[in-house]
Formats: sequence, structure tokens, C-alpha cells
Amino acid sequence: MNILQILPELKSGGVERGTVDLAEYLHRKGHKSVVVSAGGPLLGDLTSAGITHYALPVHKKSPMAVFRAVRALTKIVRMEHIDILHARSRVPALIAFFVSRSTQVPFVTTCHGFYSRHFLSRLMGWGKRVIVASHIIGKRMRDDFGVPHHKIRFIPRGVNLEEFKWRPFEAEKYKNDVVIGLVGRLTPIKGHPLFLKAMARVTRVFPNIKIQIIGDAPKP
Repeated sequence: MNILQILPELKSGGVERGTVDLAEYLHRKGHKSVVVSAGGPLLGDLTSAGITHYALPVHKKSPMAVFRAVRALTKIVRMEHIDILHARSRVPALIAFFVSRSTQVPFVTTCHGFYSRHFLSRLMGWGKRVIVASHIIGKRMRDDFGVPHHKIRFIPRGVNLEEFKWRPFEAEKYKNDVVIGLVGRLTPIKGHPLFLKAMARVTRVFPNIKIQIIGDAPKP
């Protein structure tokens, strides 16, 4: 099967990492895996794994940029004989929707989080199937955007177990401490400021707490 994933850019983040992981997995299983984006730091991971990537400015929201992206993606879909279009963000979903209409190639979306009640957010519910990372996201898509229940598919987020192999926890090092961690890239939407304020209050009562924050920081 030939699957094409489309997302704005290949920067650091859960959407981007999930795209790369899925592309690599599909490739290993013998499928043709194609990714379309504006590029970014994770592009090297794709190319080193032998994944086909097409650079298009699908992160731009202007009508002219979308129109041009639709034309370019239509050519790619036909040239690569794509069977499924998989959009992972709102503008890419709009582009994929029009390409799907013209090529008759089914398209699906993956909703990675909550979306504002904006017209563009409704695009994430236009896929033939709407993949959600949690049941609460599925409920929000039904309640806020009227996505029919039968279209929604809950698929838990996975990780590459080869990259994140289990290592015995250093229990002796922290035997007298309580370790609290926050995993996520350093961006306001992840709630780091609120987490730090909360921990400042907690440590006044429980001073033996160790805090670990793990995640990439945006480049200046």
C-alpha cells in the first residue's frame, strides 16, 4: 500500500516525531511511505531511513499558497500512485481534502490535541476516518465539530521501543526523594510555567522532591 502523510513542517514535536516513526514503520513493513512537508530538522531521519520526501510550503495559509499546494500534491499523488492521504494538521487537511476530491484517493486525519472552535479546525473532521490520540479528543471532535461517531478511530500514540529501551531506574540515587517529571517540548502550550509554579508550592511542603523537565527547546 502507498501511504502519503502531509504536515506543515518537520520540526521538533509530537506530531512530527509521530509522522517520522509511522513513516519508518510502514517502510520497514514493505509499504511505500511518502511524506510531504516544508522540511525541518527531522528531515534527516526520514532520508536516512530511505523515506521519500517532497518539500512543499504546506505550512502557509494564504489562499494562493493552498491553491498551488493542491496542484503540486495532486501531481505527487498520481505519480506515486498513492492509496491513502493522511493529514496531520489543519491546512494540510484542507489541501488533502481538495486533492482527495480530484483524485478519488481516500484521506484520513489525525487529531493530536484540542482545537479552537474555528472554521479551519472543522477540517480535521472532514477525513473519511478521523484518528484521535485519546477518547477525550474524540469527544471534543464530536461535541465541538459534529464529527459522527462512526468516523472516529481511537489509536493510542506509540513510541519506538528501540530508541526508548527500558533502563533500570537509579533507585538508590533517589531512594529518599520523590521524582516528578514533565516530558514535552519547551513551549507555552505544554504548561511549563504552570508546572513550575505548582512545584514551587509543593516543595515548600515536601522539600525532598526532585524535578526533571525533559524536552527540546525552540531554536532562537
